[in-house]
Order: sequence, then structure tokens, then C-alpha cells
Amino acid sequence: KDDKAFTDVCHRLRTGDHTPADTALLKTRVLTTTPSLEHLVGSMMILTTNKACAAHNSACIEHLRKNTDVETIVAHDCFSNEAFNDPSNPEKKNIKTYISDDINKTGGLPTKLQVGIGAKVMVRSNLDVQDKLVNGVCGVVTHIEHNHNAAPPA
Repeated sequence: KDDKAFTDVCHRLRTGDHTPADTALLKTRVLTTTPSLEHLVGSMMILTTNKACAAHNSACIEHLRKNTDVETIVAHDCFSNEAFNDPSNPEKKNIKTYISDDINKTGGLPTKLQVGIGAKVMVRSNLDVQDKLVNGVCGVVTHIEHNHNAAPPA
């Protein structure tokens, strides 16, 4: 968490600029036994597959559920194509047949996202480079604001 040396190694690893010293440091961090979930919840982890990451994230959400409400945010998908958006179009297509539930095919964006106060989150695509909302930036949810009157994005 507050380990600058490890953070720097992760940045170099992400860009392919890691050194033999970085590899040696990472080898000292390999877990040979499975620690408790409480130990792992706030930790930075490098997992080998998306499946392992999804399983870890699900376990963390279940752990979080013990102390706070967990919200499910459902994506609102739309296209700028009349065949999808014009209700009077007889050829209107079903958007669900074109949108995959596989986050590797949707720019890293899930169809449903579960979050709660205290959840660790990571930006998975560049949203606003000037404001440093870029791929890989991590944070913690501190507040959830509900706007039940808002219309979905067009």
C-alpha cells in the first residue's frame, strides 16, 4: 500500500522497463501459503488471470458486505446508430446481441459493477489524462451519491 519501491516496480513492470533488481524484489513477495482475506483486502496484488482477479474481487466484495451496503451499478449501453436507438425503426436491433459480457471485449468495462464504501477500485481505461484518471490508477470509494431522477446517458 504505502510502499514506494513496490509501486515503482509495478509501474516499470507495466511499461516493460523492469530490471533484474525489480524481478528479484518481486520474487521476495511471492506468497507460498494463502493468507486470510482480511490480510489481502487492502493489498496490491498481481494475479495471473482475469478469472483469478474476478474471484478475488468477488471475495473482497463479500467481505465488504459484512460492514457496509454494496451497490450494483448496471451499465447503460447505447450506440449512435439509428438501428439500435430509434424505437419506430422496424429493423431496430437488440443491443444485447452486440454487447458482450466479457470485459476483455468491452474496453475493460463490466455490464454490472458492485461497489461499496471502502471498496478498492482501479480505473481500467484512460478517462481524463489531464485529471490523471488513467488506466491503472487506484482509489477507495469514500462516498456514493444516488441521483434517482437522472436520465440514462444518451
